[in-house]
Amino acid sequence: MKKVFAGLVILLSAVLCLSGCEDNKIDEGLEKQVAEKGKEIMQAWIGENMPGAELENCKAYIDYAPGPGKYLTDYASGVVRKDGEATDITVNTVSGAVYLSCGKEELNDAAAAYLYETMGITPEKADFSCFVMAPAQDGGSTTKTFNKYFNFGIPADVKNIDAFVREPGSRPQLEVTADLRLPEDTDLFAYNLAGVKTLCEECGVFFHNLDLATEDQEFSSLWSRETTTYERGWIDQDDFRLQGVLRYRAEEEDSRTQEVKVSDRTFDPEKDLILEKTETGFRYSFLNKDLDLGSWIATDKESEFRQHDYLYLDDELGKDEKDSEKRWKDYAAVMTWEDRDDGTSLMVEADHGVVQHFFGSGEFRRAE
Repeated sequence: MKKVFAGLVILLSAVLCLSGCEDNKIDEGLEKQVAEKGKEIMQAWIGENMPGAELENCKAYIDYAPGPGKYLTDYASGVVRKDGEATDITVNTVSGAVYLSCGKEELNDAAAAYLYETMGITPEKADFSCFVMAPAQDGGSTTKTFNKYFNFGIPADVKNIDAFVREPGSRPQLEVTADLRLPEDTDLFAYNLAGVKTLCEECGVFFHNLDLATEDQEFSSLWSRETTTYERGWIDQDDFRLQGVLRYRAEEEDSRTQEVKVSDRTFDPEKDLILEKTETGFRYSFLNKDLDLGSWIATDKESEFRQHDYLYLDDELGKDEKDSEKRWKDYAAVMTWEDRDDGTSLMVEADHGVVQHFFGSGEFRRAE
């Protein structure tokens, strides 16, 4: 019985360590020291740079990380108020670095212009944001950190944001998130992981994600450590046209060896697709999982397939249901056709008129 009880105690302790984020207790004395030191640095900076401003709500900055939960950092945060305007202020109590929350739009504009110029692109549409990566520890730290950097704003000593951005060797990195639509004649397969890393080094940035797109191609880089590129196009198969992935390339860097693994696949209808007629309709199956990123189905307006609506059942839906007819009744979706200007008809959901993306394998039955 004692062994069982001891085992339960160990198990309970393990569960609490894994699930409880409050186990990492914060040293109240050290927290007070960080707050006091932060207040001292802030007041000195305000006295020199914003005379007449008031400092409010200065306290030690408590961060959160999965696992340890809340933990104390070297930073203190507060609010500077002057002439009715409030600005967040954060200081590193070890290095003395000061960050302000103002100027974020100017930073985005300056960084975007710098990157576009370096990349030689002019996006047709852009969703761009970035921030200065304030180091979690800067000098002789008094605390233990679980994150590598924070987003506190722009260093307070920056007078010219454009010049700050264009001098990557003398500033912290910028973390960038960019979703860009490029001109249709852009070949996105010209971009790769090596190019992303070179761009990061040259411009002093780190991409949280970089997404580039044209009408038929997409390129995506995540955390500057992996990329995916694919091209969509129409595939003619019997009386059908399928818009699917014609080519797919993936790159991934091994975090230990820095070796880059590359997978580059091109769609081969004879090897990668099964599309067959049945007595009640037709079946499809995409055999290459790398290229199975969702396809549309279209046909000529005059095709016999265009003359019917269909019930569609993905092979994964309700596959544990042993009664086939009940499975079709409970899980099948009604599909119809939407005529297009190019003389084809595109398969859409009957209820919503939304283009259906088909994955894996499935079957269509003519709707009576």
